[in-house]
Amino acid sequence: MIDGSLAMDEHRPQRTCLGCGVRDDQKSLIRIIIGADGELITDSRGYGRGGYLHHRHDCWQAFLRRKNMHRAFRVNISKEVKQKLIQVLSEGYRE
Repeated sequence: MIDGSLAMDEHRPQRTCLGCGVRDDQKSLIRIIIGADGELITDSRGYGRGGYLHHRHDCWQAFLRRKNMHRAFRVNISKEVKQKLIQVLSEGYRE
C-alpha cells in the first residue's frame, strides 16, 4: 500500500502547450492570459482564462500557425496579437 503523504508529494500539475500540444509539468511552461486591453500577456499567478507555452521558439511558431485558440481563451485571438506576444517572449525568454 502506498503511503498517502508520499502520493501527495509526487503530484505535479500537468498542462498542455498551445504550440506543440504536448503535456508537461505546469512549472516548466509559460502561462499566457488575455489582459484587460485584449493583448496576450504572461502571468505566473494564473488569474483568468489562459493557456501555456513551452520556452521554445518552435512551440511559439506553432502557436502562431494555430487558428483556433477559443478553447483556451474563450475569445478569438488575431494573428497580430499572437505575433506581438511572440516578439515579447523572444526578447525576454531564452531557451
